[in-house]
Amino acid sequence: MERVSTGVIGLDQLLRGGLPAGSMSLILGAPGSGKSTMGKQFLYEALIRKTPALLVDTNESFDLARETMASFEWDSSLLDLIVFVDCYSWRIGASNSAKYAGTPKNLTDLSLVVRDLLKTLVNPRSRLVIDSFSDFLIHAGPDQACKFLESLKARLAERKVTTVVILEDGLHEPKVNAAVEYIADGTIRMRYEETGRSLMVSRMLGTPVTLKWIPFSLARGIELAAADYFR
Repeated sequence: MERVSTGVIGLDQLLRGGLPAGSMSLILGAPGSGKSTMGKQFLYEALIRKTPALLVDTNESFDLARETMASFEWDSSLLDLIVFVDCYSWRIGASNSAKYAGTPKNLTDLSLVVRDLLKTLVNPRSRLVIDSFSDFLIHAGPDQACKFLESLKARLAERKVTTVVILEDGLHEPKVNAAVEYIADGTIRMRYEETGRSLMVSRMLGTPVTLKWIPFSLARGIELAAADYFR
């Protein structure tokens, strides 16, 4: 099975080389656990490899996302190459001048935006991150949001786009989380406690996993020692 690097060396080792190419993986965790950093690091790895990187962002403007990524000492010249789908400006009532934009409230219009992107920018090595899908569930409702995600997954898989979907843990009913997990091909759980941050790969397409929490640090992005996984 072809693999796509996550940008985190230790995590790639756990996943036998990375995420399955063309798959959709869920990153589930509480605020501050490192989910957004993981998503951005996944996209930055794409930029390093001269691969299209698409970010559907409901949490922040592109300027703030770029500033966050630059704080990890990532190459600023590459960050401008991210294809940004602005699903944030509507939240603050700001005018939207982004080339690609939508809202979690109107999934029909957002589907058209994504369709155009898939036609013009995407190739089989492309990567896409949705941060955060929780806003889709809140504003469109679980039924419509999950239907949107199922349809999107089929389109992306057809074009072998590898996707990461970020979801807030503790915000939705367990059955809603379960529905999103059912759609995704794998789940990476992240947590943030007094003792620090850790992650666990609880399931992944075509990948044997061991259910164990592994500590990681945030320095120049997420850094994880794979050896900790086998202790």
